[in-house]
Amino acid sequence: MVPNIQLIQVPITDTETILVMYKAAFKQLFMKYHDVNTSPYLEQKSNLVKKMRDPRSTYYYIKTSKHVVGLVRVIVSDSGQEARISPLSILPEFQGNGFGSSTLLQLEGLYSRVKIWSVDTIVQEQHLLAFYTHCGYQTTHESVYHIQPGMDLVQLVKKA
Repeated sequence: MVPNIQLIQVPITDTETILVMYKAAFKQLFMKYHDVNTSPYLEQKSNLVKKMRDPRSTYYYIKTSKHVVGLVRVIVSDSGQEARISPLSILPEFQGNGFGSSTLLQLEGLYSRVKIWSVDTIVQEQHLLAFYTHCGYQTTHESVYHIQPGMDLVQLVKKA
């Protein structure tokens, strides 16, 4: 069963809330990889504000009837036919309940003009690869990015 969630657009005044959520959602990965260059765990407020002001970029809270369980950002191409998810984060206490899958499905409905969805994830995190594959994404092995020793990103794509 797909959990019932709502995607609520995040106002630009909520930057502090986003930063707190990033710390909670990405702490485990940051502690494992110590990635000081690309981890949302270390996102700076000024950089976040810049992303939020980008007219192609929209942040959403992922909300159940009782809780905000996560956050997702969608960046849509100028043509409106391609979109990138960066990042999708479910708070640790809510992971494993289908909220990520529900979010991706709702985004596909909300952005019905999008024909190609993309997301990057850490190659070494097999559960993340399995999650996106289960949701219909396919790896594009030609686009593996070496971040640091023991940490690589791979792009996954889903065609609508």
